[in-house]
Amino acid sequence: MSKRKKKARAWKTWKARAWKPVRMAVFFLGIGLVTGAGLALFFVDRPATPKIAAVTAKLADTTDTASKKTKPRPQWVREAVLEPAIKGRPMIAIILDDLGMSRARTTDAIKLSAPLTLAFLPYANGLWEQTAAARAAGHELLIHVPMEPQGKNGDPGPHALMVHMTQDEILENLSWDFDRFEHYVGINNHMGSKFTKDPDRLAMVFRELKARGLLFIDSRTTADTVAKKLAQEIGVPFAERQVFLDNFRSAENVRERLEKLESIARRDGAAIGIGHPHKVTLAALREWLPTLLEKGFVLVPASTVVRRQLKDAAGR
Repeated sequence: MSKRKKKARAWKTWKARAWKPVRMAVFFLGIGLVTGAGLALFFVDRPATPKIAAVTAKLADTTDTASKKTKPRPQWVREAVLEPAIKGRPMIAIILDDLGMSRARTTDAIKLSAPLTLAFLPYANGLWEQTAAARAAGHELLIHVPMEPQGKNGDPGPHALMVHMTQDEILENLSWDFDRFEHYVGINNHMGSKFTKDPDRLAMVFRELKARGLLFIDSRTTADTVAKKLAQEIGVPFAERQVFLDNFRSAENVRERLEKLESIARRDGAAIGIGHPHKVTLAALREWLPTLLEKGFVLVPASTVVRRQLKDAAGR
Protein backbone atom coordinates (compact mmCIF):
# COMPACT_ATOMS: atom_id res chain seq x y z
CA MET A 1 0.00 0.00 0.00
CA SER A 2 1.36 3.36 -0.91
CA LYS A 3 2.20 5.96 1.68
CA ARG A 4 -0.53 8.27 0.39
CA LYS A 5 -3.25 5.63 0.82
CA LYS A 6 -2.10 4.83 4.37
CA LYS A 7 -2.32 8.51 5.32
CA ALA A 8 -5.81 8.83 3.83
CA ARG A 9 -7.09 5.77 5.75
CA ALA A 10 -5.57 7.04 9.01
CA TRP A 11 -7.24 10.44 8.53
CA LYS A 12 -10.60 8.79 7.87
CA THR A 13 -10.30 6.63 11.00
CA TRP A 14 -9.33 9.58 13.18
CA LYS A 15 -12.16 11.69 11.80
CA ALA A 16 -14.73 8.97 12.57
CA ARG A 17 -13.45 8.58 16.13
CA ALA A 18 -13.38 12.35 16.71
CA TRP A 19 -17.03 12.90 15.66
CA LYS A 20 -18.39 9.92 17.59
CA PRO A 21 -18.69 11.75 20.98
CA VAL A 22 -20.34 14.72 19.26
CA ARG A 23 -22.91 12.51 17.58
CA MET A 24 -23.59 10.74 20.90
CA ALA A 25 -24.07 14.07 22.67
CA VAL A 26 -26.50 15.29 20.03
CA PHE A 27 -28.39 11.98 20.26
CA PHE A 28 -28.80 12.13 24.04
CA LEU A 29 -29.64 15.84 23.91
CA GLY A 30 -32.44 15.06 21.50
CA ILE A 31 -33.77 12.32 23.76
CA GLY A 32 -33.62 14.70 26.73
CA LEU A 33 -35.55 17.40 24.90
CA VAL A 34 -38.25 15.02 23.78
CA THR A 35 -38.55 13.49 27.27
CA GLY A 36 -38.62 16.92 28.93
CA ALA A 37 -41.33 18.17 26.62
CA GLY A 38 -43.43 15.11 27.33
CA LEU A 39 -43.06 15.48 31.08
CA ALA A 40 -43.91 19.16 30.86
CA LEU A 41 -47.10 18.42 28.99
CA PHE A 42 -47.93 15.69 31.51
CA PHE A 43 -47.59 17.96 34.53
CA VAL A 44 -49.31 20.93 32.89
CA ASP A 45 -52.39 18.88 32.14
CA ARG A 46 -52.25 17.02 35.45
CA PRO A 47 -54.37 18.50 38.30
CA ALA A 48 -52.60 19.67 41.46
CA THR A 49 -51.86 16.96 43.96
CA PRO A 50 -53.86 17.06 47.19
CA LYS A 51 -50.80 18.28 49.08
CA ILE A 52 -50.23 21.21 46.72
CA ALA A 53 -53.94 22.01 46.71
CA ALA A 54 -53.97 22.01 50.51
CA VAL A 55 -51.00 24.39 50.68
CA THR A 56 -52.64 26.67 48.11
CA ALA A 57 -55.89 26.67 50.07
CA LYS A 58 -54.01 27.40 53.28
CA LEU A 59 -52.24 30.35 51.67
CA ALA A 60 -55.55 31.70 50.38
CA ASP A 61 -57.12 31.30 53.80
CA THR A 62 -54.16 33.09 55.41
CA THR A 63 -54.56 35.94 52.95
CA ASP A 64 -58.27 36.23 53.75
CA THR A 65 -57.54 36.17 57.49
CA ALA A 66 -54.88 38.85 57.11
CA SER A 67 -57.35 40.94 55.13
CA LYS A 68 -59.93 40.59 57.92
CA LYS A 69 -57.34 41.49 60.56
CA THR A 70 -56.37 44.67 58.73
CA LYS A 71 -59.99 45.84 58.48
CA PRO A 72 -60.11 49.12 60.42
CA ARG A 73 -61.97 49.05 63.72
CA PRO A 74 -64.83 51.52 64.20
CA GLN A 75 -64.03 54.71 66.07
CA TRP A 76 -66.07 53.77 69.13
CA VAL A 77 -63.87 50.69 69.57
CA ARG A 78 -60.58 52.49 68.85
CA GLU A 79 -61.31 55.31 71.29
CA ALA A 80 -62.90 53.22 74.05
CA VAL A 81 -61.21 53.30 77.43
CA LEU A 82 -59.63 49.95 78.28
CA GLU A 83 -62.22 47.58 79.71
CA PRO A 84 -61.52 46.76 83.38
CA ALA A 85 -61.48 43.18 84.64
CA ILE A 86 -65.16 42.29 85.02
CA LYS A 87 -64.88 38.79 86.55
CA GLY A 88 -68.64 38.32 86.56
CA ARG A 89 -69.34 41.38 88.69
CA PRO A 90 -72.28 43.71 87.95
CA MET A 91 -71.17 46.73 85.90
CA ILE A 92 -72.00 50.36 86.59
CA ALA A 93 -71.28 53.20 84.15
CA ILE A 94 -71.54 56.83 85.25
CA ILE A 95 -72.01 59.53 82.61
CA LEU A 96 -71.58 63.18 83.59
CA ASP A 97 -73.34 65.55 81.18
CA ASP A 98 -73.03 69.28 80.44
CA LEU A 99 -69.26 69.38 80.86
CA GLY A 100 -67.03 72.09 79.42
CA MET A 101 -69.12 75.14 80.31
CA SER A 102 -67.66 75.57 83.81
CA ARG A 103 -63.91 75.00 83.87
CA ALA A 104 -63.89 74.58 87.65
CA ARG A 105 -66.71 72.00 87.74
CA THR A 106 -65.24 70.16 84.77
CA THR A 107 -61.87 69.98 86.50
CA ASP A 108 -63.55 68.60 89.63
CA ALA A 109 -65.31 65.95 87.53
CA ILE A 110 -62.06 64.95 85.84
CA LYS A 111 -60.47 64.42 89.27
CA LEU A 112 -63.03 61.74 90.19
CA SER A 113 -62.06 58.06 90.07
CA ALA A 114 -61.78 56.73 86.52
CA PRO A 115 -63.19 55.44 84.32
CA LEU A 116 -66.18 57.76 84.10
CA THR A 117 -67.80 58.74 80.80
CA LEU A 118 -67.69 62.50 80.38
CA ALA A 119 -70.10 64.18 77.93
CA PHE A 120 -68.98 67.62 76.73
CA LEU A 121 -71.31 70.24 75.24
CA PRO A 122 -69.93 71.02 71.77
CA TYR A 123 -70.47 74.79 72.08
CA ALA A 124 -68.28 75.12 75.20
CA ASN A 125 -64.95 76.93 74.90
CA GLY A 126 -61.53 75.36 75.37
CA LEU A 127 -62.74 71.86 74.55
CA TRP A 128 -59.45 70.53 73.15
CA GLU A 129 -57.64 71.32 76.40
CA GLN A 130 -60.42 70.07 78.68
CA THR A 131 -61.07 66.83 76.79
CA ALA A 132 -57.35 66.09 76.57
CA ALA A 133 -57.15 66.39 80.36
CA ALA A 134 -60.14 64.07 80.73
CA ARG A 135 -58.57 61.43 78.48
CA ALA A 136 -55.24 61.69 80.27
CA ALA A 137 -57.07 61.00 83.56
CA GLY A 138 -58.53 57.77 82.12
CA HIS A 139 -62.07 58.90 81.32
CA GLU A 140 -64.09 58.13 78.19
CA LEU A 141 -65.54 60.93 76.04
CA LEU A 142 -68.94 61.65 74.49
CA ILE A 143 -70.25 64.63 72.55
CA HIS A 144 -73.34 65.87 74.38
CA VAL A 145 -75.27 66.84 71.24
CA PRO A 146 -78.03 69.44 71.79
CA MET A 147 -81.41 68.34 70.45
CA GLU A 148 -84.84 69.95 70.42
CA PRO A 149 -86.88 69.52 73.63
CA GLN A 150 -90.63 69.31 73.95
CA GLY A 151 -92.26 72.68 74.62
CA LYS A 152 -90.89 76.18 74.27
CA ASN A 153 -89.25 76.67 77.64
CA GLY A 154 -86.06 74.68 77.12
CA ASP A 155 -83.20 76.10 75.06
CA PRO A 156 -80.81 73.38 73.85
CA GLY A 157 -78.24 75.95 72.75
CA PRO A 158 -76.52 76.76 69.44
CA HIS A 159 -76.21 74.22 66.62
CA ALA A 160 -79.02 72.12 68.10
CA LEU A 161 -80.74 69.46 66.01
CA MET A 162 -84.35 70.48 65.38
CA VAL A 163 -87.23 68.53 63.87
CA HIS A 164 -87.98 71.21 61.24
CA MET A 165 -84.48 70.89 59.76
CA THR A 166 -83.65 69.29 56.44
CA GLN A 167 -81.17 66.43 56.24
CA ASP A 168 -78.46 68.80 54.98
CA GLU A 169 -79.01 71.12 57.94
CA ILE A 170 -78.90 68.26 60.44
CA LEU A 171 -75.72 66.84 58.93
CA GLU A 172 -74.13 70.30 58.86
CA ASN A 173 -74.78 70.77 62.58
CA LEU A 174 -73.54 67.27 63.34
CA SER A 175 -70.37 67.87 61.34
CA TRP A 176 -69.77 71.01 63.40
CA ASP A 177 -70.19 68.96 66.59
CA PHE A 178 -67.79 66.27 65.40
CA ASP A 179 -65.04 68.82 64.71
CA ARG A 180 -65.09 70.39 68.19
CA PHE A 181 -62.72 67.86 69.78
CA GLU A 182 -61.44 64.32 69.25
CA HIS A 183 -61.10 60.87 70.87
CA TYR A 184 -64.85 60.51 71.56
CA VAL A 185 -66.67 57.18 71.24
CA GLY A 186 -70.01 58.64 70.23
CA ILE A 187 -72.77 60.97 71.31
CA ASN A 188 -75.63 61.28 73.76
CA ASN A 189 -78.53 63.71 73.64
CA HIS A 190 -78.68 67.01 75.51
CA MET A 191 -82.42 67.56 76.04
CA GLY A 192 -84.01 66.10 72.88
CA SER A 193 -87.38 65.00 74.26
CA LYS A 194 -88.98 66.13 70.98
CA PHE A 195 -86.19 65.20 68.58
CA THR A 196 -85.72 61.62 69.86
CA LYS A 197 -89.43 60.95 69.21
CA ASP A 198 -89.05 61.81 65.52
CA PRO A 199 -88.02 58.62 63.65
CA ASP A 200 -87.26 60.36 60.35
CA ARG A 201 -84.91 62.98 61.82
CA LEU A 202 -83.29 60.61 64.30
CA ALA A 203 -82.65 58.11 61.49
CA MET A 204 -80.63 60.80 59.68
CA VAL A 205 -78.44 61.12 62.76
CA PHE A 206 -78.07 57.36 63.19
CA ARG A 207 -77.05 56.78 59.58
CA GLU A 208 -74.28 59.33 60.04
CA LEU A 209 -73.20 57.70 63.31
CA LYS A 210 -73.00 54.33 61.59
CA ALA A 211 -70.94 55.76 58.73
CA ARG A 212 -68.50 57.26 61.23
CA GLY A 213 -68.35 54.19 63.49
CA LEU A 214 -69.81 55.93 66.55
CA LEU A 215 -72.18 54.77 69.29
CA PHE A 216 -75.29 56.39 70.77
CA ILE A 217 -76.30 56.61 74.42
CA ASP A 218 -79.95 57.54 74.85
CA SER A 219 -80.35 59.89 77.81
CA ARG A 220 -84.06 58.98 77.74
CA THR A 221 -85.41 62.48 78.27
CA THR A 222 -88.77 61.10 77.12
CA ALA A 223 -90.49 57.76 77.58
CA ASP A 224 -91.57 58.01 73.92
CA THR A 225 -88.05 57.84 72.50
CA VAL A 226 -87.62 55.73 69.36
CA ALA A 227 -83.83 55.57 69.68
CA LYS A 228 -83.51 51.92 70.68
CA LYS A 229 -85.71 50.64 67.86
CA LEU A 230 -83.93 52.76 65.24
CA ALA A 231 -80.47 51.84 66.52
CA GLN A 232 -81.30 48.15 66.11
CA GLU A 233 -82.71 48.68 62.61
CA ILE A 234 -79.82 50.82 61.35
CA GLY A 235 -77.06 48.98 63.20
CA VAL A 236 -75.77 51.65 65.58
CA PRO A 237 -74.09 50.47 68.82
CA PHE A 238 -76.47 51.56 71.55
CA ALA A 239 -77.21 51.73 75.26
CA GLU A 240 -79.59 53.77 77.38
CA ARG A 241 -79.71 55.50 80.72
CA GLN A 242 -81.44 53.70 83.60
CA VAL A 243 -81.18 56.33 86.36
CA PHE A 244 -80.90 60.13 86.52
CA LEU A 245 -78.85 60.88 89.61
CA ASP A 246 -79.69 64.50 90.33
CA ASN A 247 -83.11 65.60 89.12
CA PHE A 248 -83.43 66.80 92.73
CA ARG A 249 -80.25 68.42 93.98
CA SER A 250 -79.86 67.13 97.50
CA ALA A 251 -77.23 64.82 98.93
CA GLU A 252 -79.91 62.46 100.22
CA ASN A 253 -81.61 62.23 96.82
CA VAL A 254 -78.35 61.56 94.96
CA ARG A 255 -77.45 58.79 97.44
CA GLU A 256 -80.88 57.21 96.96
CA ARG A 257 -80.49 57.32 93.19
CA LEU A 258 -77.06 55.69 93.44
CA GLU A 259 -78.58 52.90 95.54
CA LYS A 260 -81.25 52.42 92.88
CA LEU A 261 -78.50 52.20 90.25
CA GLU A 262 -76.80 49.47 92.28
CA SER A 263 -80.06 47.54 92.54
CA ILE A 264 -80.60 47.64 88.76
CA ALA A 265 -77.00 46.58 88.10
CA ARG A 266 -77.40 43.57 90.42
CA ARG A 267 -80.61 42.58 88.67
CA ASP A 268 -79.56 43.15 85.04
CA GLY A 269 -75.78 42.79 85.19
CA ALA A 270 -75.19 46.38 84.06
CA ALA A 271 -76.65 49.85 84.58
CA ILE A 272 -75.98 53.39 83.37
CA GLY A 273 -76.52 56.45 85.55
CA ILE A 274 -76.41 60.03 84.29
CA GLY A 275 -75.56 63.02 86.46
CA HIS A 276 -74.31 66.58 86.09
CA PRO A 277 -71.38 68.51 87.52
CA HIS A 278 -73.38 69.99 90.40
CA LYS A 279 -71.47 70.34 93.65
CA VAL A 280 -73.82 67.95 95.46
CA THR A 281 -73.49 65.30 92.72
CA LEU A 282 -69.70 65.50 92.58
CA ALA A 283 -69.48 65.28 96.39
CA ALA A 284 -71.75 62.21 96.47
CA LEU A 285 -69.74 60.50 93.73
CA ARG A 286 -66.47 61.29 95.48
CA GLU A 287 -67.78 59.43 98.52
CA TRP A 288 -69.53 56.59 96.66
CA LEU A 289 -67.05 55.56 93.94
CA PRO A 290 -64.41 54.09 96.32
CA THR A 291 -67.06 51.76 97.83
CA LEU A 292 -67.97 49.97 94.59
CA LEU A 293 -65.30 47.29 94.69
CA GLU A 294 -66.08 46.12 98.22
CA LYS A 295 -69.78 45.99 97.29
CA GLY A 296 -68.97 43.65 94.42
CA PHE A 297 -69.44 46.09 91.51
CA VAL A 298 -67.06 47.22 88.79
CA LEU A 299 -66.98 50.76 87.40
CA VAL A 300 -66.86 50.70 83.60
CA PRO A 301 -66.96 53.21 80.73
CA ALA A 302 -70.22 53.37 78.78
CA SER A 303 -68.63 51.60 75.80
CA THR A 304 -68.22 48.46 77.92
CA VAL A 305 -71.98 48.33 78.54
CA VAL A 306 -72.57 48.81 74.81
CA ARG A 307 -70.16 45.97 74.01
CA ARG A 308 -71.89 43.67 76.51
CA GLN A 309 -75.29 44.40 75.00
CA LEU A 310 -73.99 43.68 71.49
CA LYS A 311 -72.63 40.33 72.68
CA ASP A 312 -75.92 39.48 74.40
CA ALA A 313 -77.87 40.37 71.25
CA ALA A 314 -75.55 38.25 69.10
CA GLY A 315 -76.03 35.29 71.46
CA ARG A 316 -79.82 35.38 71.24
